Amino acid sequence: MRVFLDTLRSMARRIFALGFRGTFGEGSTESSGNLPSEVADEELLARFVFSRGHIRTSDSTLKPRAFEPERHPSTRNLELSVSRVDSLGEDAIWSIGAAIAVTRQCTLYARGEFTCALPKRVGLMVEPDEPPVRHAVIKGWPGTKNAWMSRAQEIAAEAKPVMAPKG
Repeated sequence: MRVFLDTLRSMARRIFALGFRGTFGEGSTESSGNLPSEVADEELLARFVFSRGHIRTSDSTLKPRAFEPERHPSTRNLELSVSRVDSLGEDAIWSIGAAIAVTRQCTLYARGEFTCALPKRVGLMVEPDEPPVRHAVIKGWPGTKNAWMSRAQEIAAEAKPVMAPKG
């Protein structure tokens, strides 16, 4: 576990030091400069998971709690942070998660992948929200906990779980 954390920290420091353009290359489709200003229905999104409790041990699927929105600090609106990972390779996707883990000083356990069409289908909106690079938010959550938990359950049921690589 220690080696895995050291690897994540090292990757995140490298990303911050070089910047995403330096990491992905100036003309690469992996840099944020080439992302459309709107998130298309078929675009792949990832929700990174930083709590072991958000993963079912029986089958490694993600629990609805992994997709619970949080209150934005200034607007107090409910939002769920995701990353726009379409066209990225595995290393680049995990590098984004590793950078977030270092910033939050926590461990990255997994990610849930789904297309933008899924939150839209359950009545939510997905909007780009940079910085950081490739960040987006899922908005439009209903005001009652039962209603937004229902939407989180629908997303969790269809999201593809991907476990973090072993260090």
